[in-house]
Amino acid sequence: MSWEATIRELQRKNYLHTERVREAMRNVDRKDFVTQEPERAYEDHPLPIGHGQTMSAPHMVAMMTEELEPQPDDTVLEIGTGSGFQAAVLAEIVDTVYTLERISALVDVARDHLEEYDNVTIIEKNGFEGYDDQAPYEKIIVTASPSSVPDALKDELADDGRLVIPIEEGRLQRLKVFEKQDGTVDEIKDCGPVGFVPMKDD
Repeated sequence: MSWEATIRELQRKNYLHTERVREAMRNVDRKDFVTQEPERAYEDHPLPIGHGQTMSAPHMVAMMTEELEPQPDDTVLEIGTGSGFQAAVLAEIVDTVYTLERISALVDVARDHLEEYDNVTIIEKNGFEGYDDQAPYEKIIVTASPSSVPDALKDELADDGRLVIPIEEGRLQRLKVFEKQDGTVDEIKDCGPVGFVPMKDD
């Protein structure tokens, strides 16, 4: 299997439905971001990246990116850099990406993987705290699951901004889309059940 074949399959299954996101995914070869089991890089499954973390399946990266509706002049905040794959996809589309990762070893991995992207800044920081230095953000994307939207992220989302995040609901997680209008963040869409690592505040 090739990365191009994976992209075609994602398009066939309607995970990719805009040219902007499709080309961004096509331009970022997942194999370059896999740290374990490289022979599985083009499978549509999550993969381990060490330290109890995973990189999302290609279809999930495609779906979350489409739901985020990134625009070329956006500044995006990502929570949970991991090995850098989602940040790279976003960097192909938007003006600036700030991405937070709390695990030092993964910060180092992501910096190596994202070295060619001068529009990505990686910060070693807990995602619950957000990154007020560059707020507000037109878009925020979260790749770990809290029980509710952290207050810092609500505060740092720009008015008319959009946030995509998996939320724990009992034993399940559901991918939710929020928008901010007149200072209030409201859920506008439930994209269904998903599986992410928990978002930790340590």
